[in-house]
Amino acid sequence: MRKNILFRRVARAVFYLIIMILLPTLIWADDTEERRRWEKQLGDEITTAPVIGADGITIYVGSDDNNLYAINSDGDQKWKFSAEDTVTFSPAVGPDGTVYLGVDYSLRAIDPEDGKQKWVFSQMKGRVASSPAISEDEVIYIGAGSYLYAIDASDGTLEWESQALNDNISVSLAIDTDGILYAGAGKYLYAVNPDGSLKWETPVEMSGTISADPVIDSDGSICLGADSFFYAINADGTQKWVSEALNDTITSSPVIDSDGTIFLGAGPYLYAIYKSGGDLKWSQPEKLDGDILTSPAIGSDGTLYLGSDDQYLYALNSSGDEQWVYETGGSPFSAPVIGPGKTLYVGSRNGKLCAIEIDSKQLKNAPWPMRHHDIRHTGRNASNSDPDADAGSDQTVDEGDKVTLDGSGSTDSDYGIVSYEWSKTSGSSVTLSDANAVRPTFTAPDIEDGEDEDEEEILIFKLTVTDSKGQTSTYIMRNICK
Repeated sequence: MRKNILFRRVARAVFYLIIMILLPTLIWADDTEERRRWEKQLGDEITTAPVIGADGITIYVGSDDNNLYAINSDGDQKWKFSAEDTVTFSPAVGPDGTVYLGVDYSLRAIDPEDGKQKWVFSQMKGRVASSPAISEDEVIYIGAGSYLYAIDASDGTLEWESQALNDNISVSLAIDTDGILYAGAGKYLYAVNPDGSLKWETPVEMSGTISADPVIDSDGSICLGADSFFYAINADGTQKWVSEALNDTITSSPVIDSDGTIFLGAGPYLYAIYKSGGDLKWSQPEKLDGDILTSPAIGSDGTLYLGSDDQYLYALNSSGDEQWVYETGGSPFSAPVIGPGKTLYVGSRNGKLCAIEIDSKQLKNAPWPMRHHDIRHTGRNASNSDPDADAGSDQTVDEGDKVTLDGSGSTDSDYGIVSYEWSKTSGSSVTLSDANAVRPTFTAPDIEDGEDEDEEEILIFKLTVTDSKGQTSTYIMRNICK
């Protein structure tokens, strides 16, 4: 009897020990399954951050198989473009939806509808070294070797080529409200006027090569990382402040929240820095299990989304506390992007593009809330134009039909539409598949029999779109049910 009691006690203890060991894994797996919308295999390794197209439903991403892919928001492939070399740098999307891709020694413009090349500029003196940045007057800037190029977006003609910088360009570019272009090369930050003339150059004295993209705060200061130091540079090129040395080399480009807090990764730690003087606000008390490889993206509710070398995407609150994790199956090498419909897209080193359900409604309205500034990757922090909602013409449908509402015709001339919201303002009760989707569906209601054979019911829907700076536009459309 005593042996049986002892055996049961030991068995119970072993059982609880196993549960305690496996519980974190089970919780993580549950998060992954619950939040997975879809995953798409694209080559062996995804090498660029995803970009959202002008229609709000196309995602562009590059792979090591030399292709740029256009993927619909449901995971279906729209087209692929052969770039003839590994796509290393993320594309950017212009106001009309044209996709601009730098690869090898060229810049290419790609039609968003069919994936065909519109033009190519190939007179570069070095290999492409940055993602494109798009100015307000639709000039494409790109770094190649130690040179900067300005190219007309309409036809691919060269506007100017800079003199050789002191070193090869090491990070992507940024454009401020005055059209000044900022580029990091070696240990120098360069400011270049819109006509290509040099405004100033300044060294990062305490460290070596600039390792993180320059980003622009609301006061016009330029923030960037080099080795384990973080710098803020005034718009006139003088140093505003430099942080204390962080615990590791800065491995992700910074983002700036609406309250001015700067977030960046260095090795396995995420840091929050005050913009006023560069003092540390907080760092994660517990390091992640791998280095932070990607810039965070800030959701509208303040959630930070970032990838780590441990093959997980993390959702952290604004204090750095973990909310949930998503297993990507490979290191999330590219920065995530928050698309419409509470969906985040991130690529990983196992070649998968992951679409993940998140709690944030949209990208946050902040000075620099993600890598390359916005969902179109313009790399520009300048003035903002209002969006224009468009849900198309009125529709006539039969009762019981599956009806699709379509907001993809809505436009925004600069940074893209970050959220779509549908509401029914008149008519019978119907259930939308997703009120925040670009193209939600519903089932047309039955029409009650009456004396009039032409009896019908009109359902009126309102579409509200919001751009990245919080500006909105509405559109009213009717569905006539017979």
